[in-house]
Amino acid sequence: MALEFTTSHLSDSLSLFRYYKYLAERAMAQVADEDLFLASDEQSNSIAIVAKHMAGNMRSRWTDFLTSDGEKPDRNRDSEFENPPKNRQELMRLWEESWARVFNALKPLNDSQLSKRVMIRVRSFQLHPGHITNEHRLHLRVDLVICNLKVLGSEIGSSGHNPPTGKGHSETHLLDCNLRRFPTAMHLA
Repeated sequence: MALEFTTSHLSDSLSLFRYYKYLAERAMAQVADEDLFLASDEQSNSIAIVAKHMAGNMRSRWTDFLTSDGEKPDRNRDSEFENPPKNRQELMRLWEESWARVFNALKPLNDSQLSKRVMIRVRSFQLHPGHITNEHRLHLRVDLVICNLKVLGSEIGSSGHNPPTGKGHSETHLLDCNLRRFPTAMHLA
């Protein structure tokens, strides 16, 4: 699947999202059903958990994204790292539903709407950088899926550790996000 960039930022974003989805799906297709639920160690997440976390993020960010905050009040990020889907079929159903939210939210837009403002964690962004941030986050999670594939397929497990974004790390993750957004204010506190 080759990427072709255009003069339309929106078209390019849709292409990138499709590419990330494709990469993760290719990785998941290479893994036996039972291996989707294996983690390389206690600090790592299985492919199924990473996909569930991505689904939670996509549901939160892309549901009514033009009219409500992208961090929905009913999202419990830590729960995304518990109780993975029961099997490949359930995992893929959740996966497809989540990506459909992204594509259904973006397809009706045009480039002239990219200056609209969206809210993410009570911060206002122009649509353009707001969804670019989400592109980057989804890319990082797709990398985790691919990393897990490499760990499962090789004896070199030490390089496959996932960054601390799993259950129990939400507070640290959110603090880290705030430190990056408001570095001087956080150091003064």
